[in-house]
This record gives sequence, C-alpha cells and structure tokens, in this order.
Amino acid sequence: MHHGRERMSCMFRTIPRSLSSRRRSRPGVRLFFTRGLCLNYKSRAPHDDLSSFLRYAQETGLDNASTVYVGTLYEYTVQAALARLQMKLSQIGGKGDRGIDLSGTWTPPTPKNVPPRTIAVYVQCKAEQMRGGPRHLRELEGMLAMTAAGGDHIGILACIKPPTPGTIQTMLLSKKPLAYVCVTPHGEGGYLRQCIWNNVAAGILGHGLGITTKYFLPKSQASDEDEKIRAEAVLTLDGKVILADAF
Repeated sequence: MHHGRERMSCMFRTIPRSLSSRRRSRPGVRLFFTRGLCLNYKSRAPHDDLSSFLRYAQETGLDNASTVYVGTLYEYTVQAALARLQMKLSQIGGKGDRGIDLSGTWTPPTPKNVPPRTIAVYVQCKAEQMRGGPRHLRELEGMLAMTAAGGDHIGILACIKPPTPGTIQTMLLSKKPLAYVCVTPHGEGGYLRQCIWNNVAAGILGHGLGITTKYFLPKSQASDEDEKIRAEAVLTLDGKVILADAF
C-alpha cells in the first residue's frame, strides 16, 4: 500500500563515504539501505501501532473512508494480530517501500534441544474485501526477490478473506518461503483466522511448528452472540498448543 508518511526514498549506485557519514549524523533522521534502495525518514513518526494511529487519525481529522486511513488501519491490525505469534514488526508502508507494508523479525518457538533462530519477516497487506489471489502471491515473490538479501526470511501475504484454491496451489508450488494469513478486523483490533505456509517456509521454521484453531471465551460478557466465542489461529510445537505468553 502506498500512502503518505513523512518520508523520502532514493535510488543510488554508490554513496561517497563522506556524504553517507554526513547524512547519518543528521539528528532525528534514520537511513535504511536495502538492495540499492534508500529509505530516509524522520525517526519520530506520528504513529507506530494501532492505538497511536487511531489517536493520530482522530487528532488530525483523517477521513476514515480514505485509502490512507483504511490501508494504514489494516496494516496496524495485522501487526497486532501477528504480534500474538511473537512477530516483532514495524509499519513502513509508503512511497519507495517496494510493496513492503510491515517488516521485522520472528524467533519462532523450537524444541528444547534446538537453539532458537531469528528470521526476517516481510509482510504485504491487502485491505480489500476480496480473497487474495495468485497474482498477489506473485507480487510478494517479486518483492522478496528485490528486498530479501539472503539469510533466513519469510514473505507473508495478509488479507481479510481466506485464500482461494488457486492461491494455495501457487504458494505450495513456489520456491520462495511464503505464508498466507487471514486477519479479520474487529472493533479496534483483529482476529487471526488462518495462517498457512509452504514447504519452503516450513524448512526454515522447522517442521515441528504448526498451526491449529483455538476457541477463546470473551473477557467480558457480550450481548452479541457472535462475540461470546472467538476462533483464532495459534501456533503448535510438536502437536502441542503454544500460546503467545509461553515463549
């Protein structure tokens, strides 16, 4: 998603050491370099999670029907949902982002005799009320080819609707480590309804790691019948459910 934040991007071949040093020394500015792409933005962003974005939108009068609001809201909703799997992600969607909406790291749980391993995570979010199709996965594959510079990594496509059969087939046949998550917005948050990944990703995450559905009772009694029980995707390790606060 490409929407406005106070940010610049620039393509470059080489940057003289003296120029690079001067730019990095500027207060309040951070530079990120990845495969020839320079992302330059002020370190004090107006928002960095769901609650701060909602506060920012209210304070600035951001139109909640605009593509900026809808897209950013869903990105932070996905960020919050994946945080329950212990993914540490930051929102970076904007001009020059090469299609990356969230990026960060994930240290998935491992058996006691296996040392944990941290992998890079790149997420594309689709806030449209439509099922993610094969073309969305091909976009994700292209983004990984340009951005993921070696090392263990996984690309995640996040959509409001479950995947189509063609999407699942495309993902299973891909040579890239891919995953698909279905995150449904709800109130000021979202539910992780589904999470699937291909065999390439499984080889990185470890074949003992899996996903199952767990049902949760609400913390408070709700009048709406649909709110009394919620179903969410949770991690399993060797068949046992691993909740977020357990690793």
